[in-house]
Amino acid sequence: MSSSHDFILKLAGPVRLIRSDGLDITPKAAKLKALLVLIGTGTSMCRPRAFLQDMLWSRSDPERGGASLRQALSAARKLPGSVPDLLIIDNGSAALNPARIRIDLALPRNCIEIPEFAEGLDVADPEFEDWLRDRRSEFADACEKLPASASAMQVLAERVAPPKVIEAARPAIVICPPVCDDPSVRAHAEILSADVATHIAQIGDADVLLDHRTPGHGKRLAVKVRAMRQGPGMSFQVQLSEVDVPRAIWFGDVACRNAPGVNQNPQFDRLLIEAAAASSAYFGQLGPEGEPDDAMLAYQMYAHFPFQAGPKLERFEAWFSRHADTAQTRAIQLAWRARLRLVSLLENARPDNNAFGEATEFSRAAISLSTDDPVVSAIAAEVALHVEGKVELAGELARLSAERRPRNPFIQAIYAQALARSNRPKQGYAVAQRALHLAAGQPNLSWWHAICASTAIQLHRFSEARKHAELSHFLAPTFRPPLRFLSALRFHDGDEIGAARALCTLQSLEPGFSLQRMADRSYPVASLRGTKLLAVTESGLL
Repeated sequence: MSSSHDFILKLAGPVRLIRSDGLDITPKAAKLKALLVLIGTGTSMCRPRAFLQDMLWSRSDPERGGASLRQALSAARKLPGSVPDLLIIDNGSAALNPARIRIDLALPRNCIEIPEFAEGLDVADPEFEDWLRDRRSEFADACEKLPASASAMQVLAERVAPPKVIEAARPAIVICPPVCDDPSVRAHAEILSADVATHIAQIGDADVLLDHRTPGHGKRLAVKVRAMRQGPGMSFQVQLSEVDVPRAIWFGDVACRNAPGVNQNPQFDRLLIEAAAASSAYFGQLGPEGEPDDAMLAYQMYAHFPFQAGPKLERFEAWFSRHADTAQTRAIQLAWRARLRLVSLLENARPDNNAFGEATEFSRAAISLSTDDPVVSAIAAEVALHVEGKVELAGELARLSAERRPRNPFIQAIYAQALARSNRPKQGYAVAQRALHLAAGQPNLSWWHAICASTAIQLHRFSEARKHAELSHFLAPTFRPPLRFLSALRFHDGDEIGAARALCTLQSLEPGFSLQRMADRSYPVASLRGTKLLAVTESGLL
């Protein structure tokens, strides 16, 4: 994969996509041009698919709009004279490859009057018309303030698409050129490399690079794909390795009988799941003193939740207290801080008005800073569901997050809970099982099993709920939610000895725990309410 810019997207004046040899490959369709403009002006030349759909198909129903977007992205990827990796597409976003293209907002030389941003572009969608009107106004204002010799690029970029701040220790995924024995498989190998790297980056919070020499990064993992032709099909081996050592940390492979359906292959999910598990474990390692690092925050939270170990919970709390209200505070920090408050409430099972208020406060502040980060909105959904009791809001936030990150097991598990609490337990349990499948290999599988148990209870599949709760308890003996489920499920099955054992363990972990306390509506067993399982609170076993 070349690291040079092979294309230029000109946005000052008429939209033009120019190849390095001077060939103009600008699409004729207005919506394809608009798609390029929207993606090109996004942070790191990337936009969520939901944003693109809202901008260009706001008057279509979601299903029809989604189909139209898929068709447009496919057409943009196949522009005559283009290359397969110019546009990188996954289930949650679309991005222009920074190794292939650069955005040109410079004013033409000796221009007498300021050109219009995306001049002549006209798409009959009210959302896009409003967006374009604002961008044109900002571009004109920026140009008027520039010296005659200056470029509009920097000023406009600050207003239209602020660049992502690269922190000193920010993690990164480096896409290496694929190794191929046949030129015909190279394009597929490059697309697979981009898909794996993007998925790993989006599980937590990392940059995607095409050159390991890019400065300003901390831990880095390299993605290298080896591809070979096998008759009418292809086989791929994917390797994750440390960039600076170098040391391989994971290998995976996928075979495809009939090209080009690599990402339609059932093995593709498995490969992404295993790659994500390996990378989150690698990036999520705490330092020698258990101190979270700002840039690794999302991966560390992902690797270490549900924080059932008290000292670990306290270390994260202490870190947030030291870094509160700083200029560097980001939405993801506030979101995870809200989740820490939520975990504290669920784990300690004690009334704590401050924790309730802070969970809501941090969650709302995170959303105000970032409305398009799926992890932020998923945590907001979790807080709305468990703290505020706003089931409808939680369902909508979780749905949007799940659509943007369909392979993120954390987000999918939150969506499963929202569905089950919205009187859709069958769908919730199915999504919970999908989340458990996606979480295979992650260090805290107990949490996903607990979500499966919770949603199975709401579906009244008590035998399946007990299997998941037993597994969750086995994997994390001090994790309290599965113990609550087990005390009720075992008692329902006539296993009074097992129920009493679970209750006694809960009593040792929760000061002040009692059957009367468990029966109180403030106690965190929402999934048991409305079922006959709370009969355990009248059992007299404690």
